[in-house]
Amino acid sequence: MNAVFIAALLILGTSTFDAMRLWNYCTHILCTNDSDCGQSDSCRCRPPRGDDYRYHCSRY
Repeated sequence: MNAVFIAALLILGTSTFDAMRLWNYCTHILCTNDSDCGQSDSCRCRPPRGDDYRYHCSRY
């Protein structure tokens, strides 16, 4: 039973770490088109908002 519990924690930790890596990669990147934001479909190049004149990658 301990081995199953440890395996479950490792799987959960790995999936959480992977999601965090994708989130950090997608934010705060300047871009000109969607291909600059990487291969993820959820990470897109967004137009500027407010006082910022630059395009940036974000997940929405």
